[in-house]
Amino acid sequence: MRGQLTITILVILLLIPTLTVQAESGVQVTQPEINYTFGEHLLLETQIQAETPISQVKLYLKPEGETNTITASAPMTTPDRVIHEVNLIENPIRAFSIISYYYEVYLENGSTFTSPTFTFFYDDNHFEWQMRESGAFRVHWYQGDVEFAQTVLDIAYEGLLKIQSYIPVPQPDQVDIYVYASAMDMQSTILLSGQSWVAGHADPDLSVIVVSLPPGPAQVYETKRQIPHELMHVMLYQRLGPAYTNLPKWLNEGLASITELFPNPDYHMLLENAYEMETLISIDELCQTFPVDASSIQLSYAESTSFTRFLHQQYGNQGIEGLLSQYANGLGCERGVEVALDKPLSKLEQDWRRVTFNEHSFSAALETLSPWFLLCTLVLFTPTVLIIRGLRKKGTRGATSND
Repeated sequence: MRGQLTITILVILLLIPTLTVQAESGVQVTQPEINYTFGEHLLLETQIQAETPISQVKLYLKPEGETNTITASAPMTTPDRVIHEVNLIENPIRAFSIISYYYEVYLENGSTFTSPTFTFFYDDNHFEWQMRESGAFRVHWYQGDVEFAQTVLDIAYEGLLKIQSYIPVPQPDQVDIYVYASAMDMQSTILLSGQSWVAGHADPDLSVIVVSLPPGPAQVYETKRQIPHELMHVMLYQRLGPAYTNLPKWLNEGLASITELFPNPDYHMLLENAYEMETLISIDELCQTFPVDASSIQLSYAESTSFTRFLHQQYGNQGIEGLLSQYANGLGCERGVEVALDKPLSKLEQDWRRVTFNEHSFSAALETLSPWFLLCTLVLFTPTVLIIRGLRKKGTRGATSND
């Protein structure tokens, strides 16, 4: 009985501020009804009661992680109902994000009332999603059985262990993994949400991973490749926070690629061909963005993966941690490398090319042996001069005798 009384008192205390505002303004906004077709249109209908006639109601929507606010205006459709419609083609919103919104009510007497903030979850409602959860991971899928979902969860944990072997990160906060059954299904979502990525994707600030895993013999391999890759992006964000955006593109994607449980088998051939054709992309060109054409994008991933793996082999986890720290401190792409690894990016790229492609092996050997050549020259110089002088004197004596 005492517990129930305590709860009742707490509820009343929590409601007092809202009730006071509503009583003073004479306006009350009820919980809106939400209806939307993903990527097309959004309808919000609510009941607004006011003692003074209402002239206009404005709606303000703020998608999670976005800086822009979407606004919409509407008159009262009935004395106490208002419907706002938002064009989601003109105002695309990222899938699987939380939308916060509130109303501003303009009264005919010139006063304004601001409603409490409401929220709703904006998912891709083209599909009937199922959900399976294990610890920090939740997998959402619409095609396949429970065993498939469990496989995705198991691979997520396996990928996390590999990530933790490179960078010190704790167990993640809640991570949601959305699995599309075809690339076409996923691409439709990408276009409707106003994004331009073409493969698996992560929204690190939302802790959301989106992948395409079509049924078939390659499904397990793609799961082992895509899930750890995208999870690394999420973990880097949870490790760095907003400084995540300061990471060079080559390092961000390179770290994600070297944690894949089934590495891309095409990267080695791409690198060899590019080296032979002299079309390798300079690493400093991969600091901010990757090229837009498909072949260059693949080569960019291949180079980033190989270069990052080379840095890890040379400098270990401590070197990778040093890079992350310097970029978290706001240093630029080239300066961060120089401070963390005590070498310019250009010199590290030369080292990578020499090791990866056995480039300039004769020159490198000559550079290594040059001190010994100098020493040998100095040691042999004096005896050689003496021998030459001796031979010349002998020749001179012989010539004199013959005369």
